[in-house]
Amino acid sequence: MYQTPNLEHVIPYLYHSLPTTSPRRVEVHHPVPNSRVLTHRRASVCKLKDNYKWDNVFGSISSSTPEHTIHDDEVDSEALHEARLNFIEILKSSYHRQIKLGELDSNGELVYSLFQSLEFCEDAAARGLPLNDWEGTKIASATRVLLVDEFFRRMLIKVRHMWKRRRGNMAGNDDKFFDTDAFKVWLLVRQALAFVRAHSLARKEFEEHFCSMIPTSEEEKVIEESNAQCTLAQADLDDIDREDVARIRGHKMCRIILNDAIKYIDELTHQELIPEKDAGETLDQLNEYIDYVTVCGRHDHDAKLDLAIQVDRLKLLPSTTLDEFKLWPVIDELSRRVEEEGERESETREVGSSLNSPLLDNVSSI
Repeated sequence: MYQTPNLEHVIPYLYHSLPTTSPRRVEVHHPVPNSRVLTHRRASVCKLKDNYKWDNVFGSISSSTPEHTIHDDEVDSEALHEARLNFIEILKSSYHRQIKLGELDSNGELVYSLFQSLEFCEDAAARGLPLNDWEGTKIASATRVLLVDEFFRRMLIKVRHMWKRRRGNMAGNDDKFFDTDAFKVWLLVRQALAFVRAHSLARKEFEEHFCSMIPTSEEEKVIEESNAQCTLAQADLDDIDREDVARIRGHKMCRIILNDAIKYIDELTHQELIPEKDAGETLDQLNEYIDYVTVCGRHDHDAKLDLAIQVDRLKLLPSTTLDEFKLWPVIDELSRRVEEEGERESETREVGSSLNSPLLDNVSSI
């Protein structure tokens, strides 16, 4: 005979706030004097200290999201629940798309935190609560398991390179082996970039294929909640030092390009257009470059391409890629800087030639 299970000790955890503790404060230990990298990192870490909290993800929505203009009494609860679940599924597809494009790794602490936040969202939606996946993303990251995982991943990279007898300077060796503060900054920036992009794609997909011709109040509320979450993520991103963000953005683009190159070599191999031995050597080299990007903590890099060459390389990208990543303004800005540098160089040459003119020689001889 069936007996109802005793859920006395379980129900409180389902419907009440999680126990909270004080926010973890991050301090930089043993800074290296005159280190430009650590100077920027300290600025980022000081602003990062309040971002990772062990607070309840869905305990107090009003404190973490802007006030909604569409109130709950103006919408149908069942229709709103369905709209939220549809939007969450689209968000999952958006993250999978980023994985396919090489913008995210298929596993690891970053992608885990993003998908785990959507699990939180689904549970919250069943309780009639709004989207709050940005806070959920940070909660999923507030565990030392991620730090341990990243430590062993870097240790594996180090051992692999030692095994290959390549003990030369790897990118990032100018810093200590594993800086937990730097990793937390990296994680928050990458989370925010992926998060905002996923929500942007999801809103577009939701409006084009799931919303009515004239969006209902429920659909407008979900879009409003998504915009509010992006505002929170962007605010956290704006708190990080700009040079840290620029460095991490650059490394992300490097990974995308390297992952695309790996896919291209794989396609050539499957089509038997490249010898298997050559393909294997090329893939090993590309994976080694990815390792360099993974452990790199530098703000300045040697052997940067000339601005004019950067513009030419960017123009070679497909127009769809330039549109998707909004690179046209970047190309215009770089082109403007190339012109300015050209004008300065010509002015310098004119001044130099005037100083070496025969007229000045005659004057000096007098």
